[in-house]
Amino acid sequence: MAGYQPMLAAMVVYFFRFQQKLNAVFPSPSADKEEANRQNNKKMIRSFGLAIGSVALGAFMMQTVPFLLREYLNLRLPFWFIYKQQVFTNVVSSWTLFVLSSFYR
Repeated sequence: MAGYQPMLAAMVVYFFRFQQKLNAVFPSPSADKEEANRQNNKKMIRSFGLAIGSVALGAFMMQTVPFLLREYLNLRLPFWFIYKQQVFTNVVSSWTLFVLSSFYR
């Protein structure tokens, strides 16, 4: 397995997708160069935050929530789930990136 590389690649791709969407929603003012740079920096930080937040949400849902349920509800996690947890984390994180980018404005 490639580890978490697919999740990181998806995060980079969707970072640029969020950047494109934010450029369409918040166009940069062309009169003042300093103001345009400030707006572009804000858009880059927002898109990076959206990408990191989506990956963190997906990782939280697949890494932490099942073990919290196991602890508090005395559930048993199947071996195949623990064995494939890295794959599930990649899929869920990529899915949250896709959903957020699809429905973001």
